[in-house]
Amino acid sequence: MDMSENTDFLGKLREEIDALDDAAHDLFLKRAEIVARIAEVKAAGQPEAPVFAMRPGREAMILRRLMARHAGGFPFAAIGRMWRELISASSSMQGPFEAAIYGSGDPAGFIDVARWHFGSIPATLYNSATQVLQKVAEGKGVVGVLPLPGGGDPGGDWWPSLAHGQMTENGGEGGKSIRIVARLPFLRLPGQKISDAVVVAPVDREETGDDTTFLLAFCRNEMSRAAVRRLLDSCGIPCRPLDISQEDKRLMLFDAPGYISSNDIRLARSVASEEKLLERLVIAGGYANPIELSA
Repeated sequence: MDMSENTDFLGKLREEIDALDDAAHDLFLKRAEIVARIAEVKAAGQPEAPVFAMRPGREAMILRRLMARHAGGFPFAAIGRMWRELISASSSMQGPFEAAIYGSGDPAGFIDVARWHFGSIPATLYNSATQVLQKVAEGKGVVGVLPLPGGGDPGGDWWPSLAHGQMTENGGEGGKSIRIVARLPFLRLPGQKISDAVVVAPVDREETGDDTTFLLAFCRNEMSRAAVRRLLDSCGIPCRPLDISQEDKRLMLFDAPGYISSNDIRLARSVASEEKLLERLVIAGGYANPIELSA
């Protein structure tokens, strides 16, 4: 193949890429039309309130499906980032959507992990976890990005605020309590240096088939986490102790494999056990388990 033939061949290949780009763009536009129709249906059901469109469980299932069907040399991480940006843009089309990010300690790390997940939505950095939680409680369509509880970050001691019911919206999302709804990064690369974080928001959790649940144990008296763990395990909830409140030693945080709903009979069984160790056992949220990417 001489130089002119090679140039013609490359030109034809580039024309094919242009045609594929146009086709992909058309599909994105069609997707946006469907998102707009969904927004109209939701708005008709709650005309007085802006729609908070984020659904962490469904988003996780979308990405799992795409990662499972992906093939070829195009990087998995690039596909993931493209769809995360698409998902966030779609949420923004349906109503207010912004992020409040914890910025103390390693602000760059939490900004990076938030941008990796939420893309280019508006975001503001705050000096404390309390400020993030307040912004989520007061705002419409605001999600918070906070350190993973029990993950070793000095800012990870914010979770007792959820336990004491301080973070409940007045109106807006129907008075829903703020809860943990996602873990970041959801798409994890080998050797990736990025902060472990969670997303908090006043939205419902959804079972995805591969989940983790956070449990708040309100004890009657101070006791060891091991004792509470044994109790929960005996009631059918295998769990792992994560943290204990520094202000109230009777308050403990655990995580458990799987999706546990607030009306799960095992929660009531744990409180009603003969040992009478617990006053309450409540769900503080949870997340769809992240995807470990090979490259």
